[in-house]
Formats: sequence, C-alpha cells, structure tokens
Amino acid sequence: MSETVSLPLEVVYHIIGSLEGDLTALRQCALTNSALLACARENLYHDITLTGWVKKARLLGRTLRENMTIGAHVKYLKISRLVDPSSSTSCRPGLTAVDVHLTPEILPFCRLPNLRGLAMKWVQLHRADDVLKIAAVLPRLESLACETLIEDGSILLHTPFGGPDMLISRLDEGLNRLSIADVARFPKLKQLIVKHGSWNHNALAKRLLLHHRGSIDGLEKIDVSFGNTPDALAWVPVILTAAARMQSVRISMADRSSRPTEQEEWPEAHLEQHVNDHAYILDSIAHCSELRSLCLVYHPDPFAFGHVPRSQELLETLCETLERRPAPLSLLEHIELRMVDREGRTPSISPALCTRLAHSLLDKKRYPRFGCLAVGVQQLFWALQVQMWSAQPGRGTADFEEEVLKRWRDAFSAFDGVSGVILDVHLLHSGRRS
Repeated sequence: MSETVSLPLEVVYHIIGSLEGDLTALRQCALTNSALLACARENLYHDITLTGWVKKARLLGRTLRENMTIGAHVKYLKISRLVDPSSSTSCRPGLTAVDVHLTPEILPFCRLPNLRGLAMKWVQLHRADDVLKIAAVLPRLESLACETLIEDGSILLHTPFGGPDMLISRLDEGLNRLSIADVARFPKLKQLIVKHGSWNHNALAKRLLLHHRGSIDGLEKIDVSFGNTPDALAWVPVILTAAARMQSVRISMADRSSRPTEQEEWPEAHLEQHVNDHAYILDSIAHCSELRSLCLVYHPDPFAFGHVPRSQELLETLCETLERRPAPLSLLEHIELRMVDREGRTPSISPALCTRLAHSLLDKKRYPRFGCLAVGVQQLFWALQVQMWSAQPGRGTADFEEEVLKRWRDAFSAFDGVSGVILDVHLLHSGRRS
C-alpha cells in the first residue's frame, strides 16, 4: 500500500514552476488534485497572449467572471489583432474575417487586479480614450504598450498634436465618465511604449500631462516612435515630466520641411527657443540625469531626392548636446543610432561629425560608463513609381551590402578598438553585421 507524502508548499511551487511554458504539463498538474491546482494556475495564467480569433478572448473573459480568483494570477497580457471569422460573410469580398473592437464585454480588465504589463498591437478601439479607461481599472499596471492601434473614424479625424477642439472635447467627454475611485487608483507607470497607428495618440499624451501627471512622473523607460512624422514632439513633455527617473529613451527623429503653422497646436512656445526639432528633443532628454540608454530613430524626408538640406542636423545637435559642461548625461552607457543609407550614400553623417561624437563620448571623465555605440542602417532606394525613398529588401547584393557596412563602420572608426567600448554596425533589414 503506497503512502501519501506531504511536501512543503515552497517545494511544490518550485517543482511546478520548473514547468513554466509547458502548458500541457501544467494542465495535467491542475487536474491531478486540489493541492497542485493552485500552483499550476499561477503558472498557467501568469503570462497570457491573445491573438487571432476573438473566441479566445471571450473565453478568458467568461472564466474571469465565473471565478474571480483566477484574475489575480494574471501578471502580463498581450493582445494582438482580435478577429471574428463568423462575421466574414458581412465584410468586404476577399476578407476572411473582420477586426473586433476590444470592449469590457469581451474582456473585463477590472478582474485583473495584479496585472503588471499590458501590450496591445493592432487592436481596434471605439475611441482613443479607451486606453485610459482600461488603465484606470489596473491599479498595479507598470508597463503599457500601445502599438499600431486602430480607432473608429481615425482616418477622418486623426490630426497632429492637440488637433481640433472637437477631438479634445470628445476625449474629455469620454474620460469624464471615469469614477472618482478609478482616477484615484490610476496606475504608476514605469514603462510606456506608444507607436504609430490610426488613432489619436497625441491627444493621449495631452491627457496624461493634464490629468494623470502622477502616473507618468515615475517613468523609467519610454519608447515613442512614429515613423517620418513629427508626432514624437507631443511626447517630449512626458519625457520632461519623468526626467528625474528616466533611464531609457527611444524616440523617432523626423525632419520637417517647415515649422508648425498657427493652426497646428504643437508646443510652439518651447519649439521657438530651439533652432530645430532635434534640438528641442535632445535638450529635453538632456534633463534626464539618470539616463543609461538612448536610441534615436532618424527619419529624413522620404521625398527629398539627392541633396537633403541640413541633413546632418541630427548628429550635429547630438554632438552639441553631449559637449555641454557639465556633461548632461554622465550615467550614459549605451547609444543606438538608427540611420538611413540612400543607395550607398550616407547623407546624414560625415567622418568629421562621427569623430567629434567619439571625442565627447570617449572622454571617461565626462562619460565614465559609456561602453556601446550601436548603429543600425536602413537601406533605402529611390522608387521612381512613387517618387520617394523606400526600403526594398533584396535589391542590394551581398557585395553591395558589405560595401555599405564598411562605409558606415569606417565613418565611426574612432570608436573601433577602444578598450571597454563596443562598436556594433549592422543592417536593419538583413541583420548583416560588419
């Protein structure tokens, strides 16, 4: 006759924890007995990814409503493009499914009291303020990622920062329906990722600054990337708000042919104090005294053929910022520059500027922790059909790519071979490294 062996709870959790990622084994443990059920559930629901059929999201929503204890186990949730195949008969010919709006009826976020990280990509929302409504019921949320979201009517209504008064009024109207309790427990974010899409993300920046400043003043990491549009300017005040704790910044740097007009509600008062947008952004980042990592994603004018006026402004401005005394970013450890190469030419850099950058960063008295410069190169080719520069994977031969890498590495050669410093030059589309 076999005897039942009782193990300490800590040992049971350790054993079940070793099965992390093995959903089949965890499900079998959950069905074994009640003792293993609680341990298995903690691992089964710890990290959830919902993508594709909306049926999965609805099933999770029903589970959370029927058993309120399960939601406490969910720490990280990723949602990507929920579709409903059953609705394909009513959509346009050729489509096999339609995108489904993310609503509380599908997924009750209020049943996830311990959620730490939420990532949404290609998610359709009724309004931009739905993002804040979701965050308002997640008091322990630390990381929020919104990438390529889609808002109803966004093609007609999406405008630059601030936009028409009717958009802000619309945002205010929706957020005013939040209860006092919801606003009071709005989460303290540590990481924020906001990327381009068809939604009014700039109004979201304004709302955070006006009414939820306490939720962003503790940010440690921010990633705001909007391609070749200047929309990142709207998020610079957010960086300034969290400057005391900010440790990592990734931001898109776009060239503009003209300054904002009177009709555009950009933060003009601050912009007018700087010679260009790059100076405004880098001057604000210079206030981040705890910054360790900086990534600048450069997007020059895609319609400018041949010579690009002031094409080296970004690197010049970066050098000027780093040359300030005292050193503005003395804790800096890593810089990544994402640049473009146009048919074998390097319009945005020069060997002299690269040497000037090295002279600043390699001064150990000013930047004692600096140890890595990564240069990601995006190859662009002139597309005659659309009259613009675009990435065309496969167009460049292996020999041509090697020449491009050599040209870029030679430009930054002042960093090469320096003790304690890594120079990483690579092509973004192929991963080829020099």
